[in-house]
Amino acid sequence: MVQNWLAQRATEYLSSELETVVRVEKVDIQLFNKASMKNFYVEDFNKDTLVFAADASAQFDVSKILKGNFIVTAIDLKNGKLNYKRLKGEKEYNIMAIMRYFQPKKKRKKKASFQLAIRHISFKNIAFNLLDEVAGAEIKVFTPDAVLHSKNSNI
Repeated sequence: MVQNWLAQRATEYLSSELETVVRVEKVDIQLFNKASMKNFYVEDFNKDTLVFAADASAQFDVSKILKGNFIVTAIDLKNGKLNYKRLKGEKEYNIMAIMRYFQPKKKRKKKASFQLAIRHISFKNIAFNLLDEVAGAEIKVFTPDAVLHSKNSNI
């Protein structure tokens, strides 16, 4: 019950900060370093699905949480879709503005920060849809099982 209340507050905060819709139906926090989520959803700025996963999990760097920084290090997405697109007249893909929000800031503010330092992403039963109206490209791929891993830099 408390975990879902915290998840609701976190999604409200992210929706407000990102100026788009972020939803999670249910959250289970395990040992303060991992959260499992049901029906994770993020909308892009054109009111379309950016990412949906019936089951998602994220791992955190616990040592940074105590210092007021919330850093996601790994993400697992299952049973969903990812829509990556750039419409006519747009300079960047829909995910870029959201990703920029999570990049480390040069000047640290006193309030806690939320960052992505992802070195591992796994996908199970995920449909990837790429639509680039500027370049005239459309690609649709379904992956039953895939992993992206980086030793030295963020994915």
